[in-house]
Amino acid sequence: MTRRKFLFGSCLAAYTTRTASAAAALNPDSLVKFVDPLPIPPLAKSSGLRPIPGQTSKAPYYRVAMRQIESKLHRDLPPTRLWTCGGSSPGPTFEARRGQGLVVEWANELPAKHFLPIDHSLHGAEESNPEVRGVIHALVSRPYYGHQSP
Repeated sequence: MTRRKFLFGSCLAAYTTRTASAAAALNPDSLVKFVDPLPIPPLAKSSGLRPIPGQTSKAPYYRVAMRQIESKLHRDLPPTRLWTCGGSSPGPTFEARRGQGLVVEWANELPAKHFLPIDHSLHGAEESNPEVRGVIHALVSRPYYGHQSP
């Protein structure tokens, strides 16, 4: 056996073992279900009032930073990298009254370099654009007070 074949075989064996153990850990059927409590999102705290853009009235102002953290998503898995809003997953909860607006500043404090390779040939991923960008998805909850006409 040549040294090249030995090294290739050793690397292949190590890769196969690592891939097999990672695949077993990520197999949802091998993880015990319902062992971790569901995270309770923190309540966002206003830091005063600011003018609502395009209006003369003011509303509570919030600044929420998008940050990278490490967090365990299951007791039997190692911590994983998450990009979060406000340093928590899920992100913060905003309390508001009906008809009351909010002013939220989303601050990008994510790493400047993406941890995955980027295909710059894709539309929107050109080298002239920042590697790390964020899009906020918000769930707006409206309480139901009996029958409401559209």
